[in-house]
Amino acid sequence: MTTRSLLSALPASLSPLRITGNGRATREPIHTLCADSRLAGACSLFIAIRGARSDGHDYLPAAYAQGCRCFLVEKPPEHPLPSDADVYLVPDTRRAQAHLAAAYYAYPQKKLRLIGITGTKGKTTTALLCYQLLRDMGESVAYIGTDGVRYGNIAEPTRNTTPDSLELHRLFRSMVDNGVRTVIMEISSQSVRQHRIEGLSFTVGAFTNLSPDHISPTEHPDFEDYRDCKRAFLHDHITKGGTLLLNADDLHAAYMAKGSLAHIRTYGIHTSADLRAERLTPTRCNGIPATLFFCDRQEVLLSMPGEYNVSNALCAIEILRTLGYSHLDILPRLSAVAVPGRLEPLPAPEGCAVLVDYAHNGVSLRAVLTTLRDYTDGRLICLVGSVGGRTQLRRADLGDAAAALADLTVLTADNPDFEDPADICREMAHVFTERGQDNYLILPDRADAIRRALTLMRRGDILLLAGKGTENYQLIRGEKRPFSEREIVAEALRDALLV
Repeated sequence: MTTRSLLSALPASLSPLRITGNGRATREPIHTLCADSRLAGACSLFIAIRGARSDGHDYLPAAYAQGCRCFLVEKPPEHPLPSDADVYLVPDTRRAQAHLAAAYYAYPQKKLRLIGITGTKGKTTTALLCYQLLRDMGESVAYIGTDGVRYGNIAEPTRNTTPDSLELHRLFRSMVDNGVRTVIMEISSQSVRQHRIEGLSFTVGAFTNLSPDHISPTEHPDFEDYRDCKRAFLHDHITKGGTLLLNADDLHAAYMAKGSLAHIRTYGIHTSADLRAERLTPTRCNGIPATLFFCDRQEVLLSMPGEYNVSNALCAIEILRTLGYSHLDILPRLSAVAVPGRLEPLPAPEGCAVLVDYAHNGVSLRAVLTTLRDYTDGRLICLVGSVGGRTQLRRADLGDAAAALADLTVLTADNPDFEDPADICREMAHVFTERGQDNYLILPDRADAIRRALTLMRRGDILLLAGKGTENYQLIRGEKRPFSEREIVAEALRDALLV
């Protein structure tokens, strides 16, 4: 394949115009398609992408210096490249990249059944429930989302919940080559806004719920933009004859459904729906918080606590039913599934419980803490931080949830990046001060905070480590440093036994 033949795969709305060069370089075979100048070289096509923090157009000279002679841009270079560089102009390089990536990897998505799940909360849990249930029933399935990529014996991290289109189509190609038939994907609002899923069609599009999140100068300008990106996925990317699956309990479900041409199915707990859960009862499964409920007149044991997890399970059940599986196959398996990083139990002091959860905004933290209240004989201790580069509103929401529902809160770091974690903690602590509460500690070093929290536990207490879930790193000043809450807890408990 040459760059010229690859460019011919672009739709008419993205037809490329050569603005410099003689076209000679584009007649050479293409070996690399990239948006990172450090990966560019001879026989590469470098795609200049404008991002929130950097602009690929600024790196055209760097890619040229690496040997690259073919370039795709959405604005003419400020400083023209030498005459042997073929530079093509398109209206939108993000959109173009998605189409080029699909063509470069020979359209692997056409051989896959794609299932997309969007919403503010519940995407990861629902997607992993689907993935584990399908694997258990012998399906050749893959997962792409917050917890990385999983298929067969392969597990690898991703930079984003929904990967960049170049990465996404590379993964699709590998999945097809490894016999994968179905892909369960989390679809983030940013992936829609940045055209990462441009050109993809989904057999099922599921909506879990919606609340304000990811609103910042580098993400969505307002809630309406965030909401409408979710809706754009559900309306523009479900294949003809596909299914739109909606949480009937969410106030935004009707808005998401309006004008859809897909077959609509609903699930819910408090509202009439095609699939409904009733008579929810907190219980324990092998000592771990769990939930009993009734669905289709059958008693179901879910090995996860809380109403929101029952809602996630209903969504997963409906997705699998849409794929042709029977309730008789699905429901009995729910007692054995587990989702890492979602109220995942860790070793704990005797008579206590330590749980890890990814809750990283006020809504999700409030839901988790409210759920754990039903299982707490002693105190509920919450260890929580906030990600760097996020709004003060998110930190206030996190602090408010902890202040309202935890008996003791340890404020600490999450992924502070370029911010001082002590400053982040003080922003969150301001909520406690306003409420006249002093039931909190500030320990900016997260490892020290975990060790201190463990020493404070008494019989009957539950400690929630909120925010990081399955992450095995901390992002500090642009660097991902190894960090495992599981190892820290295990080491602290071993040390305590040796004292």
